[in-house]
Amino acid sequence: MKHLIIPDGKFRFPIWMYAKSYDRAHQRRERFDLRELCTEAHHRQRLADFLKCAGNLWGVAADSVAMTAATLQTVLAIKCPTNICETITNIDAGFDGTDSTKAPAIVQVAACTWATNSPGTASTSVTPALYGSGRPETLQLTAAKHWTSQPTVLTLFREFLIPTYMGSGLIPLPLTNTIIAGGGNGCAINATTPTGSTPNFAGSILGNE
Repeated sequence: MKHLIIPDGKFRFPIWMYAKSYDRAHQRRERFDLRELCTEAHHRQRLADFLKCAGNLWGVAADSVAMTAATLQTVLAIKCPTNICETITNIDAGFDGTDSTKAPAIVQVAACTWATNSPGTASTSVTPALYGSGRPETLQLTAAKHWTSQPTVLTLFREFLIPTYMGSGLIPLPLTNTIIAGGGNGCAINATTPTGSTPNFAGSILGNE
């Protein structure tokens, strides 16, 4: 892992960046200035916002979420506190099916306004875990798993296939392309398994507040 030089030049840290400038530097086995990466205004702003954030790192995990075949289910989701955004940095999902002949599951990532069925309603509450922080702060977001009635309003923005037979998928979110959930809103993982397939879902959402 190469080291990137932060724009103020005072310190550096290792981070994985999916950017052409990093690739060029990596091929030359050189260090490069992070300002080279931030050539577009919105990338510069996203970087500035990230570096200014409070940095309370959290994780929300769910396991043994029983799937109902051929039925869309919200399996894990988070809700932001009012007027506070949450930055989502990683999402993963998987299934423990034992039949390799079954088709893959459809997994979706969606934004949610929480007009109905907020975490804890028609769902099982999950306590977000604070990690990687030396500050004794209390996380303000809420989370839940296994909705029995879908929350609203869901807006799909990513969809992919994951095998139900011991399959898992990981969505790493680069520093310049994280998911920002606005205050009072949130992010949800939905899943639909094929006909005749009823595995358990397991997955997590990582982020910072």
